[in-house]
Amino acid sequence: MRRIIIFAFAILACACLPDDLRSDRDTTFIIAKAAAPLSLDPAVFATANDYPVQELVYEQLFTLAPESAEGVIGELAERWAFSDDGLVLDITLKSGRFFESGRAVTANDVVFSLRRVQRMGRWSSAYLAWLKSVEATGELSVRITLNRPYRPALQMLALTAASVLDSQQVLAEGDDQDAIGFLSRRSAGSGPYRISEVTLDGTVVLEPNPAAAPPLFYDRVEFRVLPDEGVRRLLLERGDIDFTDLVPSAFIDRYDALPGVDVLTGRAGTSLSFLSLNTRNGPMSDARMRKAVVAAIDFDGLINNVLKGAAEQPGGYIPEAANGWRSTAGARPARDLAEARALMSAAGYQGEDIELATYQIGPVGEFLQSNLREAGLNVRMVRRDAGAVADMKRDARFDMIYEGWLLETPNPAPMLEALFSSRNLAGGLNASGLDDPRIDARIDQALAVENEAERSEIMAEIDALLREQRPVAMIFSALPVAAFRNDLRGVRLDPFKPYYQPVHTYPPRAGNRP
Repeated sequence: MRRIIIFAFAILACACLPDDLRSDRDTTFIIAKAAAPLSLDPAVFATANDYPVQELVYEQLFTLAPESAEGVIGELAERWAFSDDGLVLDITLKSGRFFESGRAVTANDVVFSLRRVQRMGRWSSAYLAWLKSVEATGELSVRITLNRPYRPALQMLALTAASVLDSQQVLAEGDDQDAIGFLSRRSAGSGPYRISEVTLDGTVVLEPNPAAAPPLFYDRVEFRVLPDEGVRRLLLERGDIDFTDLVPSAFIDRYDALPGVDVLTGRAGTSLSFLSLNTRNGPMSDARMRKAVVAAIDFDGLINNVLKGAAEQPGGYIPEAANGWRSTAGARPARDLAEARALMSAAGYQGEDIELATYQIGPVGEFLQSNLREAGLNVRMVRRDAGAVADMKRDARFDMIYEGWLLETPNPAPMLEALFSSRNLAGGLNASGLDDPRIDARIDQALAVENEAERSEIMAEIDALLREQRPVAMIFSALPVAAFRNDLRGVRLDPFKPYYQPVHTYPPRAGNRP
């Protein structure tokens, strides 16, 4: 009964919007989100809940362009060049770019923004771990010094964690903590929109940035928080929201059947779901047990029956959407219960309890648990919150964790470094605890090399070494699925930014709204 009451209340609230919020509906683009952003300050968080807003209000030095030689094109950057040793990056900024305050973007703003991310040391700082120092060498020129050769630096500078903020506007708010408070309700960027309102439920409203080029059509953007999937679907059918990128694979048919609604399926390869297996202690510390886990999984059944075909099975550890992926890297694992049992027997497994931790118990976790039990693994599934999982990783107090990763750049080397390099053991990013000097050396080579063909060879070697040890069991790569009103034009899904919609570039709606 409580669920019915909540559902009814949500529908009533949406039906009773004030007239002034509905009068310009045609030029308002409403995006449904299941949860509010963790932070609108890009120096704090830049996750899937945050960056869709941040991308529209801030600019970065670069923007991702996987088809380009370096994987980026300039956004605020006009020209750039690495030194011969790869340790210095010189950047010249474009002139005539302005913050919403009317101030021109300068090199000092770039220096302030990057140093602020480093100084605060929050989640976003992980993207700049390679950055040693940054200084202004002129009004529109910046010199970045790297602490090691790191070719993906350009791609890291294209992420919203490296957004360029109006230094004078932020400093006027006080210290870093004061600025976080300000940037949680207002913006200080040079993007096409600025934040005009943040409601108590986390809904974010954007309006055009008066100092930037005006949006092509939509002069208001709302990121509306609607946790209930049924509410999102009903409001999409009614035309009260325009877009949702939170379509569960099991419900694709329901969205397809909605009148006036289209469903868009993106490319797989950047969203990865896997089991992190503890290589340091417990039953999974034996590589034969980790290989048994892979042999026990019915990948075809999971993808076809549970995920309704809205996913693909990864061929290995190099995402297929990434630069350097090779289809010849190795065969896709297939279920072989006899092999799984033989590996478990050789490892001396005698039915000890194995805990499968997950953020949320659902059909995928239940399917995996069933698969593993059929092979003879005594697996019990438990739900843990994000904080508890982080502690478990850091202290190596787990057997297996069901989790995922979103490949955010065309170069997969930063992802491999995060998940498998020994330098990330202390912080828990390398959750499996893998500590292999051979893999460390090859990851560092992949991060430093400029030539894509050479990097592809290194990636194949890394993939082979990871297959030997199976520190994580790659499960599936989900296809991003979005649903939207069919009078919208220009809607697309970027594989590296599947939750971002460049609304400012979208043309007028087709025809009249229902």
